[in-house]
Parts: sequence; C-alpha cells; structure tokens
Amino acid sequence: MLNSPAPRESWLSYPYLIATEIGPQPVTSGKARGPFAVHRDHDGWRLTHLPTGALIGLADTETVAMETADMLVGIRNWSLPEEPTFIEKALVSAMLLDQCIHQPRRLKYWTPSAMTPGGAPLGA
Repeated sequence: MLNSPAPRESWLSYPYLIATEIGPQPVTSGKARGPFAVHRDHDGWRLTHLPTGALIGLADTETVAMETADMLVGIRNWSLPEEPTFIEKALVSAMLLDQCIHQPRRLKYWTPSAMTPGGAPLGA
C-alpha cells in the first residue's frame, strides 16, 4: 500500500505517492478525499487511487475529477487489495465514460505494483 486514505470530510491538500513505471513518485500539490486523490499534470487532471497510487483516469477539469471520485466511492470498498469484480469494473468504466474521463489503456489500478515497466505482469 503506497498511501493511507485521506480524511473523508472534504477535499484537502494531501501529499501522496503515485505508481509509475519507474517506481513511486511524490505528488505534493494534490488534493485528496477518502481513497482518491487528484492533481494537475501536463495532460490534465489525474484521478488516483490512493492506497495503490494507481491512475484511475484523466479528466479535463479538477471539478470533474473530484465529482467522479465522489461517485466511485459507493461502488466498492476501495481499501480492499483484491481486484474489483467484473461488475465493479464495468460500473467504474461506465462512470468514467459518462464523465468524459479517459481511462489508462491498462486499467490496473488494483495491482499497479505487480506490473513491470513494460506493462506485463511480473513473472510473465
């Protein structure tokens, strides 16, 4: 687990780590609430799953990223390390699409640390 969930009361400044192909990288200008965080990057607003540090999607605005995170909270217990069920994945994908949030090509937010830099599962 890369990060602890943030307090759930409101979005607040919260330093955290994101999972990248070169290893965990710090984010010092992000905001977080519960199991999700958002920060601005060169290509938009990144919605991150805090416990794993993995990218969930890329939004055009901070508001869209935050509102989507607030909607995703009710789908499952995001502190669980297990992979989401097929139905949970379908709900997440539908919500992201509905909010015009671009998903990463490899939606591996539940096991980002199990990926090699080339994107293949470790041991593959």
